[in-house]
Amino acid sequence: MTGNPIPTQSRAVVKGRDLGRCIRCGGAANQYHHRRRRRILDAHTHKPCNALTLCSVCHAWVHANPVAARTHGWIVSAWEDHPGMLPVSTFLWGWVLLHHDGTFTHLSECEQCGQPALLDGGLCVNCLRLEVCCRTPQEAAAAYCGCGGAAAAAVRQLEERMHA
Repeated sequence: MTGNPIPTQSRAVVKGRDLGRCIRCGGAANQYHHRRRRRILDAHTHKPCNALTLCSVCHAWVHANPVAARTHGWIVSAWEDHPGMLPVSTFLWGWVLLHHDGTFTHLSECEQCGQPALLDGGLCVNCLRLEVCCRTPQEAAAAYCGCGGAAAAAVRQLEERMHA
């Protein structure tokens, strides 16, 4: 795509952040991969939150297996507003959130399913939903459960943060 070139600075930041390694297999990386389609032009298009370094084999695999790649954060839906809000699995650091400036935040793994835990309690949003005893705001407000609405509030807070 000659009409939408990747800025040299973005390439350098992403390569440095990923230590020149493929984030999927750990081998030497030689390709810059957009997590979300590069034809979506916004503040994230060529930013480090939307980019990974991959080797050519893994880059081909990611595009050939989009459903599996999405579960690891290597591909992000075109409808997502902010790729940096979606966790990505990396060979070197495990689950991380990628930031606009080229830094990242480590995420612990969920104690139950091994997916990224976005809450301090050590559970991912899917496992937390399974443990929520008050499934609706109305139930929580009516105090029908023993948690006093705290579990439902935590799920809502995480969902709002993910979609902000």
